[in-house]
Amino acid sequence: MRKNLFEGDQIDYQVLAYFENLGFKDICLSSNWRHIVGSVTRDDQRYFVKLATTPDVGKSTQNEYIWNLMMGQKVRFSDPHISIPISYEQGYYNGLFWFTSQFINGEPLAHPKDPYRTQLLEQNLDLIAKTACDLMLLRTDDGLSSGNLRPSSQELASIFSRLESWLADSYYQATDVLAYLKLHANDVAKSPIHGDYVPWHILVDHSNIAYLIDSEHASVDGYKFYDIAYCYHRLYTKFKRPDIASAFLKQFRAIYTSSNESELTGLHWMIGHRIIGGYLDISSGNDKFTSVELQYELQQRWLNREI
Repeated sequence: MRKNLFEGDQIDYQVLAYFENLGFKDICLSSNWRHIVGSVTRDDQRYFVKLATTPDVGKSTQNEYIWNLMMGQKVRFSDPHISIPISYEQGYYNGLFWFTSQFINGEPLAHPKDPYRTQLLEQNLDLIAKTACDLMLLRTDDGLSSGNLRPSSQELASIFSRLESWLADSYYQATDVLAYLKLHANDVAKSPIHGDYVPWHILVDHSNIAYLIDSEHASVDGYKFYDIAYCYHRLYTKFKRPDIASAFLKQFRAIYTSSNESELTGLHWMIGHRIIGGYLDISSGNDKFTSVELQYELQQRWLNREI
């Protein structure tokens, strides 16, 4: 059985020794259930370090490293004040993936525990909307771009199987949402996504540059409007600020241009997808922030096409 890398806030000394042997100094690490994270220095340069605590988590951690590397090399956002941390080294500690990247000394645009300290967030809603749009329209080497591809019948079957299992594992009813999603499956298109697009994953430094972090679930093969729907849903139900969620969505709609207005039915579809996902989050017991009342309110507004 694998030995725990940490116990409470105490990091296994062997982890510290491992990074010291790689030539790192000033090692400052903390732990959560998925990662050991912190900062290290070498040659007077400070780096962010992230170490997975299990092999399965390590797959997502490696995905973050690769995504940041790809984005840093190939992508220029429409707003010069948004960036991606630079990826540096990678490796394995006892089979567990780790990487170093640019250390960002910044403040998140928001935190789910503090829904009323929102000045920084509200000042940057246009930035969040523009960045989500840039990601969605990103062109990649495999030709995926602009939602021109549709999921296969097998992919759709997998989506609905997953949604049905989410409902089965939750305590709440959203079969009306699922019925709509099945009826309008043709509204789904493909695009790149960040996968966990929320204001607390955007750090702003002292130079007013914003960095998009925690791209563990990023993919070039995601679903169009997912990031926008995810951010909207989290602001509405987890951050508990429907007013800011609506302001974000308004910003996005003002920025996003398409020759085909019916494309936005895909955004409505994805918000419905996230409503079902929100009920699963609540039922899992791991989500301590999402409001059941706001989940239900959003579900009713969504069904009534009031969003």
